[in-house]
Amino acid sequence: NNATVRKSLTISGNGNTVYLGSPITVDKAGAVVALRGLVLDGQGTIDDGISIVAAAAVHIERCVVHGFTQYGINATANGVEVFVIDSVSRDNGSFGLRTLGAGASRLTVDNSRFDSNDATGVVVLGGRATISRSTASGNNYGIALSNASVAVMSTMVVQNSNTGFTAGSGSTMTVESSVAHGNGVSGLTVGGGGVARISNSTFTSNATGIFNSGGTIETRQNNTVRGNATNVSGALTAIGGV
Repeated sequence: NNATVRKSLTISGNGNTVYLGSPITVDKAGAVVALRGLVLDGQGTIDDGISIVAAAAVHIERCVVHGFTQYGINATANGVEVFVIDSVSRDNGSFGLRTLGAGASRLTVDNSRFDSNDATGVVVLGGRATISRSTASGNNYGIALSNASVAVMSTMVVQNSNTGFTAGSGSTMTVESSVAHGNGVSGLTVGGGGVARISNSTFTSNATGIFNSGGTIETRQNNTVRGNATNVSGALTAIGGV
């Protein structure tokens, strides 16, 4: 099945599996689209599961997206709002979820999983994002951002082969009440020009719990950083309450 969406509509799958010949592509400026209850299987031959080229808002609810050679969900539109709720993106050849729209683009993720993707579970390359009650596990990188502002709450990044949380250049990441466990390089890495603010979070059994590689890491001093091969590498800045 092929699908290019060029108007506002809702597609409901009731949990049935859809074998795609090409991505579900949303390509209409101003459109509001809901994809609900779909199981999308790329069969290891199709590039992307859901491709968002132009829209006002796209709601992905109770969907499973797996087996694509590149991206499970790929949002390249500027100024779009993407909502991923109660969904799974796994076993894809690159990213589980990628957004790279600039400016007013906004991503909201809640109660979702991004597992066993070859590159990164969730990567945000512009705009703003909120990720809550979600898990990124068994990827190369768990959750990574560059030139973006992201708030992460009640979320787990576990058993990723590289880093759990990564804040790159031009980015700000707030990590609250979250867990980074068993990641191969670090639980949290902040690169040059990046900022992370961490509070009430746990970093355990990583190669390095928290790694400041030239950025700024502000800590509320109420985190658990224990049982890593190296607990902390680089400078941390203690901040108090307001």
